[in-house]
Amino acid sequence: MTIKHKFLKLVGLLGAAGVLAFGQSSAQPKQFTTAVAAQRCGQDLKLPAMDALAAKATDATDISLDPNMLQAASKFVGGDSEDAQIKQMVNGLRSIYVRSLEFDKTGEYSAADYDEFRKRLQDPGWTRILNSKEKTGELTEIYMRRQGDKLCGMAVISAEPKELTMISINGDIDPATLSNLKKLGVPVPDIKGEKK
Repeated sequence: MTIKHKFLKLVGLLGAAGVLAFGQSSAQPKQFTTAVAAQRCGQDLKLPAMDALAAKATDATDISLDPNMLQAASKFVGGDSEDAQIKQMVNGLRSIYVRSLEFDKTGEYSAADYDEFRKRLQDPGWTRILNSKEKTGELTEIYMRRQGDKLCGMAVISAEPKELTMISINGDIDPATLSNLKKLGVPVPDIKGEKK
């Protein structure tokens, strides 16, 4: 699986996980307000630098989108009602960070390389909502951060024998609209019909 495909699948999973955790569906999106900046929860969860590992990788992806970059991306969205929902979602986000590394062979990284990130997800407010370990050695963990009834952070650790991906999305997040990132040029797959 390519890094791009993995990222797109994980973004779709984040959206689905958020919908499941909040009991929402796309047909009934919950409105999140971004008017009171002081009510946003905590500082952004940044990803650890992985320069040493990136030097060993055959493919390395490093995405860091701050509010200015997110706002610039939202300007490419049209003007219909679905687009307005996407702009509202982007207005609530503070940052998106992605680090993904692909290797030629197994054993190029260890759990110690993502344990620092995982330890920060033990802070108050973060809850692990998915922990999947497969016999193939693949590990997937999804975490959410809540403040009251608001979802204000999502994080993913995905470790495969030849690939390591970490994602952090910070800000006011409406899980029902998270998969709409495809309107910003990210072709997020529809996972509702996917079977495992």
